[in-house]
Amino acid sequence: MNKKIETDYSLFDKLPYPILVINDKYDVIFLNASAKKEYLSDISDNKSNIENLKDKKCYKISHGYDKPCYEMGEICPIKNLLENKDINIYKINHNHRGQFYRVEASRFDFNNFLFFESHNDVTDFVSEIEEIKSRDELTGLLNLSSFSSKISDIIADTKDLFLLILLDIHNLTYINQFYGLSNGDRLLKKIGSLLRETFKDTDIIARVAGGEFGILFRNIKKKEDAFIIKSKLDSIFKNPIDIKGKNILTEINAGAALFPDDGADFKILYERAGAALFNAKKKRTGDIEFFNYEMAEKAESFVKAESLVDNAVKKNLFIFYYQPYFSTEDLSIGGFEALARIKDEEGRIYNPSSFIDYLENSVYLEAFEEYALETVVKKIKKHNINISLNISGKSFSKPNFMKKVLSACYNVGGSLTIEITERVLIEDIKKTQFIINGLKNCKAEFGEEGICENPIKIAMDDFGTGYSSLLYLKDLPINVLKIDISFVRDIAKGHKEKALIKTIIGLSKELGLKTIAEGVETQEQFDILKSLGCCYVQGFLLAKPMPEEEAFKIIK
Repeated sequence: MNKKIETDYSLFDKLPYPILVINDKYDVIFLNASAKKEYLSDISDNKSNIENLKDKKCYKISHGYDKPCYEMGEICPIKNLLENKDINIYKINHNHRGQFYRVEASRFDFNNFLFFESHNDVTDFVSEIEEIKSRDELTGLLNLSSFSSKISDIIADTKDLFLLILLDIHNLTYINQFYGLSNGDRLLKKIGSLLRETFKDTDIIARVAGGEFGILFRNIKKKEDAFIIKSKLDSIFKNPIDIKGKNILTEINAGAALFPDDGADFKILYERAGAALFNAKKKRTGDIEFFNYEMAEKAESFVKAESLVDNAVKKNLFIFYYQPYFSTEDLSIGGFEALARIKDEEGRIYNPSSFIDYLENSVYLEAFEEYALETVVKKIKKHNINISLNISGKSFSKPNFMKKVLSACYNVGGSLTIEITERVLIEDIKKTQFIINGLKNCKAEFGEEGICENPIKIAMDDFGTGYSSLLYLKDLPINVLKIDISFVRDIAKGHKEKALIKTIIGLSKELGLKTIAEGVETQEQFDILKSLGCCYVQGFLLAKPMPEEEAFKIIK
């Protein structure tokens, strides 16, 4: 059974002449602002007439009659439309309390009719209504529905190349929070104006979502023409935009799909430009990311991950597996690494590869890491063991990171190791030094220094995947260096590969750092690492990640 769609009649308030929406029972179900002024202003002494308008008859409001107009000897356009199904429009001279007006009645939606006074032809009226319905109310740009229709019309009529770009205001949430929603709206309106001014009449511009704009670029000769478009976008967003005396720096991401290469209809093009935009959001701001088929797979994976994480948060399905790392000297356990998993209602276990990218970019990240820290600290206290926990680079750079970690990890000290990837640690050396020193000195809040004889340890994860590590390693107050699996995997291939890890281990010793080799899967790899003086090894050769009850049995 089809569900009846409610019509938003408020758009009629934008029109300057009176409009009534009347149903087939002669009930007035809507009056626009002009109609209220015209029909209700002279009956204010009888307020019952303006209450519960859905129960009021059109002949009562318009004429003050207690019977339909046709029973009073007048022509009723609504009655004529009801009796003549083939007629869609009926025009008459309407007698409103002794004064005559040119009025038109027309079929509108379901069993409702438009009744309006106008000196215009009804074609102009319908055109005006359609124009209002096609526009985004805030910016005046096309809305998504009309954007889709216009592009679909173009596709049906051309084989020429064109480019669809989806543009997202990357920092709109921050802008709304910091400057207020009203200034956020003013910014979106200003951006709409700037886009209209910057791009030519043949281009089609729309606001397709909250902070997202769509632009169709015609007359594209080749894909590389997008760089010209990018330079024009840069001219809009490279400088702060003035909003009521506030200079707001606006960051953007953009995804692009090319017709007909990436899709032959609007739906496919839009989805693929969206996939490219999703990929762009994971990179630096300001670039245009082009669609490729790998993106489509990633976008599909993202949707699955979104559903998985949303369900895990709502139903508390996050758990941790623990993978031990062993001393190369005597194979004693040095500690465990806590690794997030999701266990669904049917007992299926999902590895981080299924959800971690989405989680790190979601609103759930902060709450998840607070839960992770709390869980790990409990296990440290319960089993009196060392546990390391990976922290997202996005969290590490936030102002409250230091306080959050210290408050969660009170009284566990050096039994907890926080793992941060090499890329994040070397991104801003001075900031990294400040944060790590704060953690080690128990500086729970900036400027407040405590005494900590056994501070939290910091491990650099995935060492060797960056390009500046050796240059900055001496400046970082870290404790542990984890050698990336890519080095360990190749260690037995030849002299050069072995020499590289020997250098890393030797340098770590000189700097007073412990080393852990990740991904050790063969006895040969273990033997080489032991001979080179690596402190600890971790990998499937010795132990896989295990549930808590299984993992902690091996330390007893």
